[in-house]
Amino acid sequence: MNVEDFFSKFRKRITFNYDRFKLFFDVNQLIFSSIYVDKGTLHLLNSFRKTCNVNYGRILDVGCGYGSIGIYLKKKYFDSYVECVDRDALSLEFCQHNAILNNCNINVHPSLGYNSVDGKFDLICSNYPAKAGKNALKDFVYNASRFLEKDGVLAIVIVKELVEDFKDILKDEIQIIYEEASSGHVVYHIKFSDVLNFDENNYSRGNNEFIIGNEKYILDCAYNIAEFEDISFSSCAIIEILKNLSTKKIDVIRPFQGYLPLAISYYLKPEKINLISRDLLSLTFSSKNLETFGFKNIRIFHQFLSDNRKGELLVWNVDKELEFEQFKFEIAMVLKNFDTVVIGGKKSKLMRFMKDSGIDYSKKIEIKNAVALILKS
Repeated sequence: MNVEDFFSKFRKRITFNYDRFKLFFDVNQLIFSSIYVDKGTLHLLNSFRKTCNVNYGRILDVGCGYGSIGIYLKKKYFDSYVECVDRDALSLEFCQHNAILNNCNINVHPSLGYNSVDGKFDLICSNYPAKAGKNALKDFVYNASRFLEKDGVLAIVIVKELVEDFKDILKDEIQIIYEEASSGHVVYHIKFSDVLNFDENNYSRGNNEFIIGNEKYILDCAYNIAEFEDISFSSCAIIEILKNLSTKKIDVIRPFQGYLPLAISYYLKPEKINLISRDLLSLTFSSKNLETFGFKNIRIFHQFLSDNRKGELLVWNVDKELEFEQFKFEIAMVLKNFDTVVIGGKKSKLMRFMKDSGIDYSKKIEIKNAVALILKS
């Protein structure tokens, strides 16, 4: 399976008539704002119409999604350099695709916040996520000052529920030069009189205890990744099946915080583990937790599809991930490429998918409302 195959099957096109531009955005239902360009983005874009006398030479869009902000700004400031970053591989693929669709030359690449960003910008912008937390907001705002030119601007739209958090992090070095509220959002344009640093781990929510056999592990867990409070029943069911398998090379799709890869390293003692996820934050935390407890032979693949790499064992927690047609599309490919495929998920949904797709299984384990299966190729 390749990106073109996926795009031909699982996309919807949004026609976006805004300002003097007619733009087209192909989207997927697994991406934020997949029905229409959301109100927060519209509110942010409108702020640039109201400050049209400003010309931004270098623009950075953080958390770009499928590219609605960055592509609009490239059209508006057509001589500008525009860079779009996101932690989600699926969003990045659609952003790059939509840039080509709209005849835009922009730089699209993965980054956790500013981690993979270089250089200085005249404008940094973001439709800031509603559930990232106060520390993450503080980190995003303060560290923007490190990547802005002297007169550079941070333009951010936040939901009204974050306004009090935003006001709490304000300092003398932060000057609000534009502010406008709508029914559910507030847009701020900010300048900095000095560089501000925030060095705390804004992604970490603390340590969770995980007992495997006779060993106790303390995992560093992240906000906004599944299993941030505890291992899921789906992963527990998968582990019960894996205990009786033996293999040296294992691919894990969606490792979340790293519970499942740690259990794999404990019970199967493989030579190598490949971690695959569309979420760069999940790959960062799961690989770090594996390395902390001594497993070093790890490769990470930041991608939204299982590629055509062949392997011995594929482990996949499909909880809350795919709708049926996408599930069927993915499963057909991995069954051809791996000797053994183990999947787990919510029992009601996964068993319905299995029945509708006509795929059989050789072993089944249920725990609470979850099920794990060894699939027949």
